Amino acid sequence: MDADLDRYLDYLKSQHRYSPRTVEAFGRDIKTFLSFFKKNGTADLAEVDYRLLRRYLAYCDTLRLQKTTIARRLSAIRSFLRFLCNEGSLESNAALLVSFPKSGSTLPKVLSRDEVERLLAKPPIELRDGLRNRAIMELLYATGLRVSELAGLSLSDIDFPAREIRIIGKGDKERIVFFTPVADRALAEYLAIGRVDQGEDKSGGAVFLNDRARRLSVRSIQNVVDRAAGAGRVGRHVSPHMLRHSFATHLLEEGADLRTIQELLGHADLSTTQIYTHLDKKRLKAVYRQAHPRA
Repeated sequence: MDADLDRYLDYLKSQHRYSPRTVEAFGRDIKTFLSFFKKNGTADLAEVDYRLLRRYLAYCDTLRLQKTTIARRLSAIRSFLRFLCNEGSLESNAALLVSFPKSGSTLPKVLSRDEVERLLAKPPIELRDGLRNRAIMELLYATGLRVSELAGLSLSDIDFPAREIRIIGKGDKERIVFFTPVADRALAEYLAIGRVDQGEDKSGGAVFLNDRARRLSVRSIQNVVDRAAGAGRVGRHVSPHMLRHSFATHLLEEGADLRTIQELLGHADLSTTQIYTHLDKKRLKAVYRQAHPRA
């Protein structure tokens, strides 16, 4: 079974060109299932059937995992078994017989505009790394980038005169995002002063560097956002993904269409972007009152 999993993960890397983090996540979910499978005294994946899968999902439920986590694990198992069927190692994919757990749609957490203003007013630029951290915060909100995309940003990806950034996102798909004049100024100041203070570049051209002049990690960027939320007295935990959600929601509030937001976010499917449509009830109500002849 371990050899089957290794072949599958190699397939995800070579054929689907998934990122290392995505491949690692698939591997982790499938290893969890295989561990349960082995503990049940079986050693052949041909023995995976509907009942065993239902027992596994029930076991996941006893761990009080979120339904979205259980659904993700089932999706990974389906994909793994489908791969084995396609290569002839299995005759059928029993996971197709198992339904995904039902769950209510989880609404994205979004910052108000006032919260964004307070967040971006910090951190103080006189502190160490302040210029860098301010540029990080401004770019996250200006572009809607995923935190992994921001961490992976290189100087060669940025067209400064056009205020454009070339991004290679999920599935190795390329897109162009834009940034505001405010973010442009923050980035220019960091590159001219703050980045130089971090020493000789050892990252090969990364935009954001740590104290050792190497590429800043995803975890470090998450910490930057968390500290800025505390300094700005936002009053709740803030993640980089909340800035991405806020970017999309505020664009929608100002009249941007879903197709445009889909392109900027790098969503493969428009249905993923549609989750933002229910967040702007005030705007919908205003449009209704303005447009309906008897309102």
